[in-house]
Amino acid sequence: SHIEYEHLDAERLPGAVIENGTIQVGRAVYDTLVIPPITTLENCAVEALEKFIAQGGKVVSFGVTPYENIQDQTDIDSVSQRLLGMAGSQVKDGYFNATASCEVLHSGNTAFVRMPAHISTDEMMKLVEKTLRREDDILLTLPADEVKQVIMGVRENQDGRYVMITNQGKDAFACEIFDPKATSWYECSFEDGSVRRAGE
Repeated sequence: SHIEYEHLDAERLPGAVIENGTIQVGRAVYDTLVIPPITTLENCAVEALEKFIAQGGKVVSFGVTPYENIQDQTDIDSVSQRLLGMAGSQVKDGYFNATASCEVLHSGNTAFVRMPAHISTDEMMKLVEKTLRREDDILLTLPADEVKQVIMGVRENQDGRYVMITNQGKDAFACEIFDPKATSWYECSFEDGSVRRAGE
């Protein structure tokens, strides 16, 4: 299954609008931030995270949290503990030495996913599903050997939710898609520009 995501650079955070448990950058609005395994975090990102979490935004961090000071920081490790629910110094050895067991630790509206650096794709997907899947998410189920060939994008506005699925590979294959909010589906052809209701 695919869960859509977008990369959000720390440099874009100072101009973001943070309110009502969301962070808005340009026209894009996010209610969940995922922090990959990192050892440092810029001051502008710390400030944005503090505000986002205080307003109810959801944050999930994976593997290891920041523990190395940069800029004028004096104790980013305690900031990680306070904001992300886990000090990086407590988990870095288990992460980098691949001795950590996989588990999800929740604290308020944040979650920390303890895991080793070298983890199987299947195990990683289970952790992602456990921490990030929501009831109204669109589910795209693909053959295991085709997962890396597909890109899915979802956009929502006041008129509806739009799903774009692209097969980047050479071969055609069957997949299943489920959207709990869908009332109708349309297929668009990039070859001839036609649009038709799915199933007709």
